[in-house]
Amino acid sequence: MENQKLYSYFKVKNCKWFLLVALLPCYLIISLYAENAAKATPKQETGKSTGAKESGKKVDKRTNIQKLKDKSWIVRRNAAITLGSSKDKKAVMPLIELLKDDNIEVRRCAAVALGDIGDKRAVPHLVKALKDSDGGMIIDSANSLGKLKSPESIKGLKSLLSDGRPVVRITALRALASFDTPEIDKIIVGRINDEAEGVRITAVKYASSRKIESSVPNLIKNLSDVNSTVRLESVKALSELSDESAIEPLEKMLESENENPEVLVAAKQAVLKIKSDAKMKKRMKEEKKEEKNIKKKTEDKKEE
Repeated sequence: MENQKLYSYFKVKNCKWFLLVALLPCYLIISLYAENAAKATPKQETGKSTGAKESGKKVDKRTNIQKLKDKSWIVRRNAAITLGSSKDKKAVMPLIELLKDDNIEVRRCAAVALGDIGDKRAVPHLVKALKDSDGGMIIDSANSLGKLKSPESIKGLKSLLSDGRPVVRITALRALASFDTPEIDKIIVGRINDEAEGVRITAVKYASSRKIESSVPNLIKNLSDVNSTVRLESVKALSELSDESAIEPLEKMLESENENPEVLVAAKQAVLKIKSDAKMKKRMKEEKKEEKNIKKKTEDKKEE
């Protein structure tokens, strides 16, 4: 019995030593980790402490104009975008130089930036860029020319209307629409029946918003267009222009059983509006005529 107690005592004592030896490495690892963490934590500096200084990175003190000449195309591109957003006029000439950059992304961002800045010194250079081999560059240059609104760009923009890509023709038409002249109205009317539906829709909307009365025959022609959106926009434009010559073809459209329901609703509303406007015009004409007669009678009485 006494031997058994002695065995139990040594068993418990050995177990405690075993646990102590097993936990000692863990304690040492935790202590070492805590010490390293304390060393890695930077001390708070008073005054001029900056994130760049703490990380060991050099601060790029160059201006965005200076960055336009960086070896990295990404840096050049980002600098062009920033300069466009800030509308910095000092950046115009450097950005014009960037239109010749080897990287297409850089050239496109330079074209956009020049349009955002709005300095007309960029116009001849952007017109030249309309002949770029990249379609995106052509589109960005045309959009910027539309913002700058210089008559000097009209010829170049008109040349894009013969481009085989509908998106280029649409962009050119939008840029040209920034000029409010009879010449541009004529161009818009001519594009109402373009072979590309996107161009036709764009031209129809401009004919409506600019109230180009000479567009009515072409709009009537579009009532039989294969594309329902073209027909719908043409109906809306005819309603806006309110020309009585559109009543008959619109009523004929209403007789169609295969027509798009949305187009039919728009056509019905257009007919009602045009007829109502016609009555109002007639009444105003009669009232004006009556006023003229009254005025004449009053003058005749004075002479007597």
